[in-house]
Amino acid sequence: MKEGSYSYTVTNTKNAGGLNSLKITDTTTSNSVALQSDKLAVTPGTAYTASAKLFIESGGIASLNLRYFNASNASIGEAPVHNDPNKGFTRGQWNETSTTMTAPADAAYARIIVYTTAYSTSTAYYDDIRFTADQPDEVPAAWSISLPESVQAGQEFNATVRLSDVKGVSSVQASVYYDESRLELQSVSPAGAFAEEAVAFSSKDDNGTLRIDASLKDGKQIKIDSEFATLRFRAKADNGSAWVLLGRGSALNGTYALNQDVVKLVTIGTGSSGPAVPLDQVQFGTPEKLIAPIADAVGVFDGEAGVEDGRNVMYTTVKGIPPMLHVVDLDDYRLIRSVPLEGGGEVWNHAIAPDGTVYITSAGQLWAYSPVTKQAEKVFTFGGESTFWCLAIDEKGNVYVGTGPGGKVLKYDPVTKTSRDYGRLVTEINQVYVRAIDYSNGYIYAGTSNSKVYRLNVETGEKVELASSLNEKGYVYDLNIVDDKFIVVRYDTPQRRYIYDIEKGEWLDLVIEKSSSGLQLPKKSLNGKIYMPVDKKIVTFDVETHAIEDSGMVYETAFRGANWIQVADPELPGTSLVTMNFAGIIVFMNPETGLVKRYPNLLPPNATVTNKFTNGPDGKIYVTGMQASKAAAYDIATNTAVTFPMGQAGAVTSFGNKMYFGVYPGGDLFEYDLSLPVGNTNPKRLFVIGNEQDRPGAAVVAGDKIYIGSVATYGAVGGAITSFDPNIPDASSSYRVHRNVVQDQSVISLAYRDGKLYGSTSINGGVAADPKAKEAKLFVWDTVKDEKITEVSLDIPGLTEPPAIGGLTFGPDGLLWGAANGYIFAMDPASLKVIKYTNLNPADSGTGFRWGNFGLNWSKDGILFAMLGKKLYAVDPNRLTSNYLADAETFTIGSDGNLYYAPSANRTLMNRITITTPSDIATSVELTGLAPMTAGDTGQALVTVQYQDGSKKTPSSGISYTSSNPQVAAIDESGKVTAVSHGETVITATYAGISATFTLTVSPAITSIAITGLGSMKEGDTKQALVSAHYSDGSNVNVSKGITFSSSNPAVAVIDESGLVTAGGIGETVITAAYGGKSAEYRLSVTASLKSIAITKLKPMKNGETLQLTITANYSDGTTADITKYSTFRSSAPEAATVSDTGLVTAVAKGKTDITAVYAGKEVSDKLVVTKQNETNRQD
Repeated sequence: MKEGSYSYTVTNTKNAGGLNSLKITDTTTSNSVALQSDKLAVTPGTAYTASAKLFIESGGIASLNLRYFNASNASIGEAPVHNDPNKGFTRGQWNETSTTMTAPADAAYARIIVYTTAYSTSTAYYDDIRFTADQPDEVPAAWSISLPESVQAGQEFNATVRLSDVKGVSSVQASVYYDESRLELQSVSPAGAFAEEAVAFSSKDDNGTLRIDASLKDGKQIKIDSEFATLRFRAKADNGSAWVLLGRGSALNGTYALNQDVVKLVTIGTGSSGPAVPLDQVQFGTPEKLIAPIADAVGVFDGEAGVEDGRNVMYTTVKGIPPMLHVVDLDDYRLIRSVPLEGGGEVWNHAIAPDGTVYITSAGQLWAYSPVTKQAEKVFTFGGESTFWCLAIDEKGNVYVGTGPGGKVLKYDPVTKTSRDYGRLVTEINQVYVRAIDYSNGYIYAGTSNSKVYRLNVETGEKVELASSLNEKGYVYDLNIVDDKFIVVRYDTPQRRYIYDIEKGEWLDLVIEKSSSGLQLPKKSLNGKIYMPVDKKIVTFDVETHAIEDSGMVYETAFRGANWIQVADPELPGTSLVTMNFAGIIVFMNPETGLVKRYPNLLPPNATVTNKFTNGPDGKIYVTGMQASKAAAYDIATNTAVTFPMGQAGAVTSFGNKMYFGVYPGGDLFEYDLSLPVGNTNPKRLFVIGNEQDRPGAAVVAGDKIYIGSVATYGAVGGAITSFDPNIPDASSSYRVHRNVVQDQSVISLAYRDGKLYGSTSINGGVAADPKAKEAKLFVWDTVKDEKITEVSLDIPGLTEPPAIGGLTFGPDGLLWGAANGYIFAMDPASLKVIKYTNLNPADSGTGFRWGNFGLNWSKDGILFAMLGKKLYAVDPNRLTSNYLADAETFTIGSDGNLYYAPSANRTLMNRITITTPSDIATSVELTGLAPMTAGDTGQALVTVQYQDGSKKTPSSGISYTSSNPQVAAIDESGKVTAVSHGETVITATYAGISATFTLTVSPAITSIAITGLGSMKEGDTKQALVSAHYSDGSNVNVSKGITFSSSNPAVAVIDESGLVTAGGIGETVITAAYGGKSAEYRLSVTASLKSIAITKLKPMKNGETLQLTITANYSDGTTADITKYSTFRSSAPEAATVSDTGLVTAVAKGKTDITAVYAGKEVSDKLVVTKQNETNRQD
């Protein structure tokens, strides 16, 4: 059958007793192959068993499931059983398999489903499929509890506990739990037949947990349907969905216990305790492909040097989708070609056959590259084995592969294209990896994940374990045969190497401590020396004396491929060892000179498979990778990502302006300070969790601490929580590790509230460790006392012994939400009682992912996004309705409110789905903040958007602005308006396709102003300052309002707000006027004031005589001045004497007159007597 296809048929080739059986052949790992029965009638409350005979011929898991449906044909519960040859189910023979489950209260029918899983291939036969009903014990009565569907805030209402189908009840013990955050218990009273005097009735309330006891006296029984108790509540919340729960274990007659919780909900007010938008009002956009966040990384696990077309070359593969096989010319150091391994997975090993063919292990596939055709093709897979770890090739070109999780050695014959399965090397453990193998003289030597080393006869299949005497634990990560004589073995966790003498059949009395990963060593010694990396240097092992010596060559990391080679480089005389590192740097080590020569990476980067998306405090999404050397900070606004050094981090959280990463392998915790540039100490390693913790997978901030949940190392069970205080400068004293919080289980999810840490587990420990527990648990941890408060099983009808529980998060409703198998659930954090649940993905049995595959996250509008078994859903938390969105590996809700996820089809990528709710749908736009402006002024346009839900907000982005006449006024992208010149323009703001306008008038700009009307002044004078404005259009306008005046020297002159100047003293002052952003100055002089004026004393004159008057001004400063020419004159009797404008007096005729001089408002006079000629002049 073609790989990736499937079939099912009735066949007579195998049967368990009759003539035929049902055969399923599945070679696809992308979908499950399933067949279901017709509808099977059921009675709610009755337990049914589905059973069958099962024969697994090859491959992995074959399953049997009993699934219940309601009248609407919705799945409401199931009990799958997964028969795994790697976990004790015997392949190649008929075995009995069965599963039992009680029909839920709303069950209408059941179906039996037989299937293979989506994550493994299998060939399986089913026969003698049966469906039987168990005979239930007769119970005294059935329980129920009723509430009104809805109430208003402050309203009192009754909850009634009732017994029906009563056969005889003498005593009742009921446990009732209620939503203490929204309900206030007013009273508890007996009801129905239990209200009689002959019944002893009591109740006790303990913070939301109510215990009610009732018993009939004198051995009497109630045999009619009756209410039992009335609970009076008051709705103390304004809105929300409150609950009352009749607890599992409530008993009748002291023995017959309620076998599952009964929950009822009541809606208070609108029913929404937070911003919960109904799911049917949410719009989801089409998935958009964005970028590969970690696109600039080069990651290689292995390399192998060979010869192609007469040139020394290095074969290596850069991880990614697809993996890229590269051929590097080592003589000229250039990249020759790159070949994609389409459909391939992680590449762990390369080996070259005698004919030059390069074989490559890629996930669960064997590939072959021809140096002749320059093409690569997939040549071999094996059902049930998802990982081909390692390779060895014999002298005939047969290829041997070490696998996982079955721990097999497989042989592939490239001539006949057939294979041989040597079976599982280790049978006492279900999950084992053959991590390292090598071949010598008819034997495969294999190192396993459970510390064992086997010798396998490739002809007979006989196997012998060799390493029991070493008493080591953990992974045999490296195994290499040198000179067909020595087996060099390295144990990963203790970092020790041992050497086995094949000829003598014994381990040398030698332990090489601090051994760096070798992965591969050269197959031949050089000059009697085996070279290997130890403690950041290269040491040698003498094959004759067995002495260990320092070669003098320094090398900090593992050999990724190791071959002896000769190149035409004078710096590398003779023979050199060539290898490479994870970043693609090729390294030559020359034993003759001691030179370690590194060549820069030539390999083009390949996008890294992503592992986890986490929001940072800066609004970016932090993306970690699988088996990675880099992580990335993704900027939502620019759709760009910047990478930084980081391993495979599964526990990621922020604290302040720092990000923290728990990294596998090794259990390291790194700190990345976002305020500092990336460098040698940023990110920096803080500490190693230790305590056999290898895989941090959950992190949560709890007050001033961070808690980390983790999985144990290879072959070990017993995870841990680590409490870490980031405020303690000394990292070594900043953390405490609490292992086995739940005995023998891994901690995979954490949530925190009010001093309590809530955690959930997986029964699976480290890789290659069989679980010791049967079901995952939830636990509560006191963060003050640092101790466990409690642990519980997850009680959901239809969910049996889930292997993992995850995704813990607190919802806006105050409930603790989580996921298990295909279910999501919400529980009361006080009692840990499940309040509501739904099965989103019935096909998810919980066995497809070793530590679960859960992710729960809340949108700003209260929609729950849940990822279960790589299926991503949007869930209405009130109605428990859901929409399937995509197949995903990880996701987060970005700071912009949209959904970002890694698609399962290519998890190197980041995709986006836009989320639109009524609070995002604009209905109108209002433009404010503008008023008539003057050229040169600036202003800020303000936009307010009204949304479909009635709310009003000012968007932070997405607004576009235009001006109909930018020559009058321009507006930039932020809404800043700049008035340019006189005229009118229409300013338009547009958001979500809706526009608002404002007609803006711009007046000409004032270019300057001037002060007039003052001149000089005297003490005590007043004058009005006049201001005129000159505009950009050439006009001049006198202005009188809006002017600000000032005087630099008020002692000389002051000016009021109207511009009136009063001279107060002698001196100078600067009068300033400010108007329209312009100013003008006038330097004003104030002189002394005129106190009086004096006139020349007049004496009698004769007619015809003249006299020139002198007028003198007397000033306040004591000075005088001749002001004659400035004065005006008059004569009271011109017929006697006249006075000219210049002050010349002329006597005319006999008589008397007053001569007056006037100056500056002051007058002075004198009397003049005029006589005739020859008369005596007398002045009287």
